Amino acid sequence: SRSGCAGIQRYCAKWTGDNWSTWKHLYRSISMMLGLGLSGIPFVGAEIGGFAPIFMKTPMKLFMRWLALGIFYPYMRCNYMKLRPPQEPWRYGEKGRKIAKKIIELRYRLLPYIYSLFWEAHNKGYPLMRPLFLEFPQDERAYEIDDEFMFGPFMLVAPIYWIFNRRNVYLPQGKWYDTINNKVIE
Repeated sequence: SRSGCAGIQRYCAKWTGDNWSTWKHLYRSISMMLGLGLSGIPFVGAEIGGFAPIFMKTPMKLFMRWLALGIFYPYMRCNYMKLRPPQEPWRYGEKGRKIAKKIIELRYRLLPYIYSLFWEAHNKGYPLMRPLFLEFPQDERAYEIDDEFMFGPFMLVAPIYWIFNRRNVYLPQGKWYDTINNKVIE
């Protein structure tokens, strides 16, 4: 981001700086926030949707993928600037509004958990977004993964950060609960 000072982690929210409406910047937001969290700045976020080229709108698929990742950003916000079309979720028509509503409702259901994570960050210094190795230090593979993260100690987040609708997910050893398919994975 543009600036910082001693004590910043105690008193403010930080964003990753201006980003572009590209899949590459969506992907990069993960490692930037993991790094900021490990550096002692837990209240971080990226501008969901990024900034499209002048007079162009961020494609709906990119915006919705970013929004789906953004609900796990400690600091969640959509933003845009002059000479760019507004990027509020309802600007993507009825289909976009319905998708965004479902995504944002999950954020609201997570608020008690998020509040607890902020309390933990305040008291112990743990970031909300955590690299896998922070929760699984004995797992050598966890040190290589930079596109998944733990959201607190109990939720693994593996976002889709490219135009395709699939991705591989690494699960550290243990029992996992697949919230989409309602099943336990061992």
